[in-house]
Amino acid sequence: MLPSLLDTAAEPRGVRVNKIEQLLNTSFRVFLCSSVLYIANLLKPSPQCRHTRSTRRLLPSSSSDTREGTRLKVFVTGATGKTGRIVVRKLFEREQQFTPAVLVRPEGKQTEEETRANVERYFKRPVETFVGDLTDADTSSLTWALFGCDALVICTSATPFVKLSSLPGTIFKKVVLKNMHARPAFCFDKGNMPEQVDWLGQKLQIDAAKAAGVKHVILLGSIGGTKPEHFLNQIGGAHLLEWKRKAEEYLIASGVPYTIIHAGELLPHPGPSMQRSEGGRRELVVGVDDTVLETMDTRVIPREDVAEVIVQALTTPAATNRSFDLVSKHEGVGEVWDKRLRPLLDSLRGRNCTYSREAYDTNQRSQLNMSGANSPRQVHSPAESFHTAQGENTPLSAFKSPMKAVISPRKAAMSPLT
Repeated sequence: MLPSLLDTAAEPRGVRVNKIEQLLNTSFRVFLCSSVLYIANLLKPSPQCRHTRSTRRLLPSSSSDTREGTRLKVFVTGATGKTGRIVVRKLFEREQQFTPAVLVRPEGKQTEEETRANVERYFKRPVETFVGDLTDADTSSLTWALFGCDALVICTSATPFVKLSSLPGTIFKKVVLKNMHARPAFCFDKGNMPEQVDWLGQKLQIDAAKAAGVKHVILLGSIGGTKPEHFLNQIGGAHLLEWKRKAEEYLIASGVPYTIIHAGELLPHPGPSMQRSEGGRRELVVGVDDTVLETMDTRVIPREDVAEVIVQALTTPAATNRSFDLVSKHEGVGEVWDKRLRPLLDSLRGRNCTYSREAYDTNQRSQLNMSGANSPRQVHSPAESFHTAQGENTPLSAFKSPMKAVISPRKAAMSPLT
């Protein structure tokens, strides 16, 4: 361009001005086109970061135990918990079938970037990660995160912790009094109560999944929901299992295809008598309405086996719209599970957990009879309030403040880890 401008210096002034204007216009057009192409290249997502809006359907196959087709995008909440991380690992191991995405809650004062870095260390690979707190989020932000997902796996749960002040007494009972059934006292963090996490948090996930068009919700629950005297219901008077049961009933009423798994005590758990917890070493047993608690001499199950059942339920039509209890026999007793879910579910002969008041009331009457009570007391449980609420179920007064969105809508928050 510089020689051209110099060449025009000897020409008449009017001609020289016209040529200079033409050169400047051409230069501007080239600059404009280059800028547009540069910006478009920046905005273009890489193959790892591209987000599609899937229209796949989970359709049962009449000729196979599994649904065939393209990979299913599976959204896992509670993905860095002890069981959730195993579920995600197993999804990655089946990369020809599944593409996982995860929702995790930041710990302490961690930033979103630090949380995503921790997720990368958990799974040792990039994964589409959303950061948010389900006890302080709204449906719209979670719905946005769930768009394009085929299935939702809910592994969130309120987690009790040991009261340190109760440990000396527990040690005294175990060591001196030889009471091996003595347990320390447990409680929940103020922001991690079962009502907030296992009821309102799971209700939020169910509503968002329905709004986003998710075709299958798998909910990991706990065994003992029909027993008001169960240990987990007694912790801090928080009725953990009853709030879980309320969320399960809400999921069934939502109309979204579901699978509800009531797992037994998950192995490994802390204590000097820690049992072996490798998966694929035990016979699994399924049941309904907590009957396995009466017929089995064990009520535990390794987390590895629970995660395997969850992942297989994603592609097993026989697991759709089913609710069942899941425990294992002692290692070395019975036949080791062959890792086929359908025959295991066939042993139920079509039975599902009933969620009737009869089972709950029967267990409560049994508890009262054992305690010598003369008359049944009135029950005011979370499960009962689900049926008696007017219109859409109203959360209890302990959580009336409006929830705000904390699942970041920024594109960076939904990009895979790099």
